[in-house]
Amino acid sequence: MIEVVKLDKTGKEAGKIQLNPAIFDVEINYAAIKDLLLMQMANRRTASPNTKTRAEVAGGGRKPWKQKGTGRARIGSIRAPHWVGGGVANGPDSQNHKKSMPRKARRAALRSVLTDKVRGGGVVVMEDPAFTNVKTKEALSIVKNLGAEKVLFIESSREAQGFVGAAVKSKTGSQLELATRNLRGVKTLLYRNLNPHDLLNYSKVVILESALPRLEEVTL
Repeated sequence: MIEVVKLDKTGKEAGKIQLNPAIFDVEINYAAIKDLLLMQMANRRTASPNTKTRAEVAGGGRKPWKQKGTGRARIGSIRAPHWVGGGVANGPDSQNHKKSMPRKARRAALRSVLTDKVRGGGVVVMEDPAFTNVKTKEALSIVKNLGAEKVLFIESSREAQGFVGAAVKSKTGSQLELATRNLRGVKTLLYRNLNPHDLLNYSKVVILESALPRLEEVTL
């Protein structure tokens, strides 16, 4: 079994915890990581540019003049690409950039990224924090104890709920998500939204203890 640091609710070291080697100690497949990362970035793209070909531009169905005998260059349509008002040749066409991968390959890539992060000392497990009020100040103290510039929290649930005692009752996320949303370089991620871009982009990955068993659902 592989071990990582376990933190208490305040972000201070409280011992060690064993992780599932089937997820956090596998042979790293860099090709799968690359493919999953490219798929994620491609699926974020918005294919907004668009042009019309000569077949899509209105008009131009009749031959402007006869083929021979006029002395002019032959032409079949006033919507030819080299005419003003004609269609565009080989222009952008709102193509679909979306890519896909087999589920087994996606999960193998996630296991590879998690293994790489663990071996680099970038993964810790923390007890689920309990906030008396949803205050950024409390979350900031936890982040400072972690000693990392960019921190990614992975949580098990983001149920809508209100908080008695908060200045404004909110129903938009978990306590942790609400408390950290204003902190630069800090992000909370639901376990089922695990992705290689966020895992690689943040120097410290903090897995809440309640989310640890749930990772098996998306990686195995």
